[in-house]
Amino acid sequence: MAQQKDSVQTVVREPVSILSTLRFYFESFTYNRFIAYVFAYFRWKRRDFFDSVKPTLIKTYSARPSLPARVFLPKHHGQGDSPACPVFFLIHGGGWVIGDAQMDDQQARLLADEHGYCVVSLEYRLAPRHKFPTAIFDCLAIMKAVLADETLPIDRDRVVLGGFSAGAVMTSALAQFPEVKEIVKALVAFYPLTDFTGEGRPQGVVSNWGREDHLPKQQPMYNWAYIPVGQNLRDPLLSPIYASREAIPQPLFMITAEADCLCYEGHRMACKLGGVDEGTETYSKDQWEKNGVRYYCVKDMPHCFTHFFERIKDPVWERRRQQANKEVWQEIGGWLEKTLA
Repeated sequence: MAQQKDSVQTVVREPVSILSTLRFYFESFTYNRFIAYVFAYFRWKRRDFFDSVKPTLIKTYSARPSLPARVFLPKHHGQGDSPACPVFFLIHGGGWVIGDAQMDDQQARLLADEHGYCVVSLEYRLAPRHKFPTAIFDCLAIMKAVLADETLPIDRDRVVLGGFSAGAVMTSALAQFPEVKEIVKALVAFYPLTDFTGEGRPQGVVSNWGREDHLPKQQPMYNWAYIPVGQNLRDPLLSPIYASREAIPQPLFMITAEADCLCYEGHRMACKLGGVDEGTETYSKDQWEKNGVRYYCVKDMPHCFTHFFERIKDPVWERRRQQANKEVWQEIGGWLEKTLA
């Protein structure tokens, strides 16, 4: 396992009471089932849309036969003399408790069709049955299998790794493994939780879009489900803000959302890796770039603003959300083109 010694004091995940354990288990189970039903409903109601963004193929590998990889090739690939595509490994979010790779089909299809990537959307086993670091090693095993698959038209010299929320945390964790450092040329992290100690995290963030951030109330359940008792919360594989630039050397595009309670720690991590003083006015909290780190804060948007199930309060704000999505993907596409050149 990739590890990094850190001089900061160890902070461990403490056990909780039996009543809290029962409550968190009930919350995680019901939330998982509820979200699964909601997604199933949306997939049925919008089946024409989901048919339009479905993967080109689904691959299963012996390394993790229960975790299929969803592969998206550009829509015009295969017509004429098609070159090998750069590959983008994409990891879904959900607090390690809910969701699956199909949640990211829209984003994966956009990356494939508009930016020319072979996007491989990764599955991993969920908590609380499978705690840290199981999901990280699931993704690592599938990445290795995909890169060894000679049937895929991928350019192994242009590999990108990215994810949303929990997937962005695992992106930063995987980046620390020696074998990943050798192959991954760029990282893209959407609104990650970077510090499980919660130090300095604001509570009850409210933005102009008019709803309170729900994540602080759910975080204790996610922590209980994912983190083993006694685990050091400052382990860089768990809380990547404690990783050094040497541990995460790849170019990084960090995206945060202003109305997200995790915005501050995403900015802190970007500043640390980019060698930027958080307190200086030279580098705006809106966006900047230095030392291989590109930081981009999306104004007024909440956690998970990129996905269809986060509906803003009225049509005007929904159009703003869609415009914000369009702009951030354009920024990412341009940055990756420059970075991989």
